[in-house]
Amino acid sequence: MPTKLDIALVYLRIFLDGFLIFIAVRRFISLSNDPRIIGAVIFFAILFFMNSFSKFFGLPATFWLSGKFIEYFLIIIIILFQPEIRRLILGIKLDIFRDDISKEVIEQLYEAVKGLSEKKEGALIVIERSVDTRTFVQGGKVLDAQISPEIILAIFNKQSQTHDGAMIIKGNKIHMISAILPISKTDDTIFGMRHKAGIGITEETDAVSIIVSDSGKISLANSGKILHDITPEVMRNKLYEILKPK
Repeated sequence: MPTKLDIALVYLRIFLDGFLIFIAVRRFISLSNDPRIIGAVIFFAILFFMNSFSKFFGLPATFWLSGKFIEYFLIIIIILFQPEIRRLILGIKLDIFRDDISKEVIEQLYEAVKGLSEKKEGALIVIERSVDTRTFVQGGKVLDAQISPEIILAIFNKQSQTHDGAMIIKGNKIHMISAILPISKTDDTIFGMRHKAGIGITEETDAVSIIVSDSGKISLANSGKILHDITPEVMRNKLYEILKPK
């Protein structure tokens, strides 16, 4: 005869098991705004319900079919979400070590991008978040300098040797310049290499990128999607919305 303590321990294990699965799924979903992930989670929940329902009511065909889907679900997930899984394994950092961006930095970026747009100076600025971009970036020079509009304008000056490549913002500092980013797989022909690189890093990580074209147009990329030809004010508002600075 199980004691009350034994029963309590069983319920505690069930709770901890479910809680850990919830945390893992929530973390996985947070790495991408791709609606396929939500769809996959819902699909798995439906399969699990069908399997339990058919077992309880004695429906052998439904029980067998849903059981087979569940059995191979992990393989299907690995095939469908290779970039997200790679991001989770290779690039993720613990949130306790995450350097949150400040409101002052967003305002400095706003002033810098506004100046770059007015001067028609091309630029690519990446704001790192919880995923370490080092896994996905090639080359580059470590700078670790304080952020200011003057420094950013000087780095992306057309006459400067540091004009090409991306700037990586990490925490509240300019961590790296002249970095080479992964190119997006998008086949949209209206975007050049700078825009595709800006989109590409947001497909591989949860970073946000700001792209200024040589014509002065401003774009903002996040989660593989891009807002093209926006004003500096819209860019600033979107940064506040996405980054939630402290």
